[in-house]
Amino acid sequence: LLYEHRPNLKAWSGVLDALDLPKLLHSEVSVWRCVVALCHWAAQGDLNCVLALVMYALFAVLVPVMDVAALLTAAASRGPADSAMALSRVLRKLSMLDVSIMGTLVVVAALSSMRENGVVIALGRGLLPLLGAELCH
Repeated sequence: LLYEHRPNLKAWSGVLDALDLPKLLHSEVSVWRCVVALCHWAAQGDLNCVLALVMYALFAVLVPVMDVAALLTAAASRGPADSAMALSRVLRKLSMLDVSIMGTLVVVAALSSMRENGVVIALGRGLLPLLGAELCH
């Protein structure tokens, strides 16, 4: 497909084929893999990745989990659950799971035009459970 769109690269086919570009470009990204990769890059000293790790792992992953835990605590308590509900209200304001989901949808939609060039960006099966989690809390 590369040589169909860029025939002038045919002369470099020996080098390009040795790179095995399809294998390098095929990647499935999950929330867990993203957090692990950000940890790795942050450990190497990349300050942008430190900020991204805090924003994503803390506000898009951990805070929604803590919010659900606070709601479960409130539901399971036999007495008044004012403190658990107050904590849940604060955590709901800090949660960025909705922002993460919307950002993913925008990126996939924006890159859909790349499909004609052989680059396929698609949503995975994990988006619906995350959307369900966001709608439930």
